[in-house]
Amino acid sequence: MNHSLQPAPADKKLTYGRGEFDVCYPSRRVLRLTAHGYGEAGLAHAVCAEMDAAAQLAGAPIEVFTDDRQLTGCDPAYRAAFEQWLGGGWRSVSAVHLLVESSAVQLDVEVMSMKLGEGASYHMYKNFADWDKQYKEALDRAAATSPAPR
Repeated sequence: MNHSLQPAPADKKLTYGRGEFDVCYPSRRVLRLTAHGYGEAGLAHAVCAEMDAAAQLAGAPIEVFTDDRQLTGCDPAYRAAFEQWLGGGWRSVSAVHLLVESSAVQLDVEVMSMKLGEGASYHMYKNFADWDKQYKEALDRAAATSPAPR
């Protein structure tokens, strides 16, 4: 079975404009997001609020795994909203793992990574297997340290 094509079942959806994120809570300490469509600032703000709420519920920083392969592009304001949030968002997230395919999205992520600096735990993957390995390891760590998912 090709797991790279199997979407995670969504617990909820965040939508704004021409974009959408499927939100999945496999654990209190791990949040999985799957992007679809076009990213606009309003969508970024909704995702940031979701990450803050998930961390508050967990009572600790969470690991975020985002599958951006179906993101067709984004406004500069979308990237800026994430950059602004991530500047202070490390109290909510311990690491962000992005799976990308589009060269435009990859460029946006690389620009964001440079702006965040070396202290940020911000990882980009172009290979599903590498991203999925980190995801499974995060779930194992979370299972060892936290209660069942909500």
